Amino acid sequence: MDNDRKSQDRDWAAEAEPISFGAELRRRRIAAGLSLTQLGDLTHYSEVISAGIR
Repeated sequence: MDNDRKSQDRDWAAEAEPISFGAELRRRRIAAGLSLTQLGDLTHYSEVISAGIR
């Protein structure tokens, strides 16, 4: 990535409104055409493991 592109990325990030991690994850998941189940399979996520966290 050239310096001009890095500068543009920083400028955009500085001007963007903050977004929550969950909202960004959902946006990217949908853009990739993945269901929650598919994302879980790809990341080896298990509801059984997270059930104790809630």
